[in-house]
Amino acid sequence: MCNDSSEYIDQTVYLALDDQTIIGYALGELRRLEEKTSYNQIGEMVFELNELFIASDYRQQGIGQQLYRYLEDHLPPKTDLIAVIATSIHHRKLLDFYLEDLGFGFRYALLTKRP
Repeated sequence: MCNDSSEYIDQTVYLALDDQTIIGYALGELRRLEEKTSYNQIGEMVFELNELFIASDYRQQGIGQQLYRYLEDHLPPKTDLIAVIATSIHHRKLLDFYLEDLGFGFRYALLTKRP
């Protein structure tokens, strides 16, 4: 999450509205990849989806999917890859949402445990 307004400068924001009320948003930025990995090449343009949020009263209604699909349909044509780094205490729901509902591939996981 962004900690101050300067972190939003190069980011694109997509809004979900109910009449004139903001009920959700997606926030991300397009950047050129500088390192090669097993799933991308140096120089590819990646849209990093940093946040996708829907207000609790509006969840489980397909609004997050609609907002994401709108975002995907309106990315710059030069976009080669969409990447998401997501955290949630409800990780199974989160994985189902991105993998099953939106069709993302799974690349790696960072698992943590305090001794």
